[in-house]
Amino acid sequence: MFDFLDLDERAAERELEAALMTRLEQVLLELGHGFAFVGRQYHFTVDHDDFYPQS
Repeated sequence: MFDFLDLDERAAERELEAALMTRLEQVLLELGHGFAFVGRQYHFTVDHDDFYPQS
């Protein structure tokens, strides 16, 4: 399903996310003015628990 990302069959979730975000960024840049790429997930820790809120 994600052949356009050039990943192998056993890609980790983090690799898949990175490849999808890179492709999304490329598409938005091709669309030109009026589109914004705010960012990826941000990591923070609270009481030894990890959180990754999306921007």
